[in-house]
Amino acid sequence: MMMSTIAALSTFYHDAKDIFSAESRKKQTYRLIGKMPTIAAFSYRPPWECPSSPDNDLSYTGNF
Repeated sequence: MMMSTIAALSTFYHDAKDIFSAESRKKQTYRLIGKMPTIAAFSYRPPWECPSSPDNDLSYTGNF
């Protein structure tokens, strides 16, 4: 489920296709790192439980 979600992110960011641009690759790396805690949480949680959004009061590792 997590791998499919990560693959689907390319449909949201069309500028990610510019793989020869170092700046574009850097931006896509930051986006992916930023989204990983949420993707991991949604992938791990059973489908019958309500999903929870990240808590803005916590740090990156705290949300992970």
